[in-house]
Amino acid sequence: MKQSPREARRLQRIELSREQILDTAEELFATHGYYDTGLKDVAAKCEFSVGSIYTFFESKDVLYEQVLMRRSIGVDALQILAPDSMPADERLVRVAEVLINHSVEHPAWGALTAEVTRIARSPGTAIPEVWSHHAQRLQKFLVDVVRQGQEDGTLRPGSPKSLARLYWAVVTSFIVVSAMGTMYGTDQPDDPQEFLTFLHDTFSARTSDDSDGE
Repeated sequence: MKQSPREARRLQRIELSREQILDTAEELFATHGYYDTGLKDVAAKCEFSVGSIYTFFESKDVLYEQVLMRRSIGVDALQILAPDSMPADERLVRVAEVLINHSVEHPAWGALTAEVTRIARSPGTAIPEVWSHHAQRLQKFLVDVVRQGQEDGTLRPGSPKSLARLYWAVVTSFIVVSAMGTMYGTDQPDDPQEFLTFLHDTFSARTSDDSDGE
């Protein structure tokens, strides 16, 4: 059945309202954290009633989960953007570049998700199951990239799992510091290109000149 113009406008209003709630919640969760942000806070900033929030999201947990997952870049996308055909050290740099650029475009989301990743192992931290699954897949992807690089001689030796965790800790720290500086205007963001060069030189078994010469 063809959708009437009236129904199309109604659905458009619903979608715009939902996106407004997600945008507001993203900013508040990033600024104040999960525990210090309530649905009343989100509703007040949106100028909606709390009941309106419940129309779209059945609980704060559901809202938080959807804020986290809305802009997430999955492993499948990273495999396309940083394919197996690239040397592993360049793949790690490319993955970091993609994530940093994404966080620059969405600084509140970048700050929020980097912080969630950092504290995920803390007792009592509210981490949605779907986000934990996403993080586990990403960690496995990074471990596989490190193993590939050690086999082809482009990445430094060491425990693949430990190196993948170190890589992720460094990247997420850069993202959260840069994103918070952008959000509050308290500091000039660090130079991403300088950071990516540092990242390459830290994890690669080759020098930057060696990589450039290929």
